[in-house]
Amino acid sequence: MLTYTPLNIAISGYGKMGKTVEKQAITSGHSIECILDNNTEDWSMAATASVLIDFSTPEAAPQNIERAFQLGIPVVCGTTGWWQHLSEIQSLCEKHNGTLIYGGNFSIGMNILFKLNAELANWMNAFEAYDPWILEKHHAAKKDGPGGSALQLGQTIIQHLDRKNMIQKDSLSLRAPIAEELSISFVRTGHIIGEHEVGYSGPHDEIRITHQAHSREGFANGAIWAAEKIQSLSGIIDFQSLFQKL
Repeated sequence: MLTYTPLNIAISGYGKMGKTVEKQAITSGHSIECILDNNTEDWSMAATASVLIDFSTPEAAPQNIERAFQLGIPVVCGTTGWWQHLSEIQSLCEKHNGTLIYGGNFSIGMNILFKLNAELANWMNAFEAYDPWILEKHHAAKKDGPGGSALQLGQTIIQHLDRKNMIQKDSLSLRAPIAEELSISFVRTGHIIGEHEVGYSGPHDEIRITHQAHSREGFANGAIWAAEKIQSLSGIIDFQSLFQKL
């Protein structure tokens, strides 16, 4: 049973995630207004959509968000790798009175892991012998690495764990890490939907918290939930902030 009025959803990006969003949206009682891809030049077909859900590419996402703002359509963006343009998107959001929910991961379970990660980092300030690390795995077609979720986990550790102040992801193949660095490793292979692991290695044992996605439906359902929520929101919202009251 729907909690919200059925939505007319526009989808930008029609790869595996876009197709999964389409399927899950229809299952949830919503309708698909239109499908937009990299070859779509005329976005007027999206003008009557209730929301745009974007799972495109890091290169396409900023322009897709801008086009939606110009049409007065709120946006749920699950694409990662474009956040260096966030300040520009903020300006466009203010100019067009737009609304955007974005995030590194739209899985409900993953966002619970984000909360656990922050709590664990706070606790580990009292146990300096434990050194943290992050490992993430995705399918071979994922274009950014480390992905947005892994970087978000890392930034949270840096914010909450006093002994780490920088992320290192590139040069550790050439040298050993220094004490203040947090190592993020990633694997791109096969058909792995998504795995994230945060660990703390101590002299006698290890602590690990892990999230493993079993299907893309979890990400799609999270995006659809955000599309329902966004109807009563405004401005730019990090998807994770919707879980702050848990």
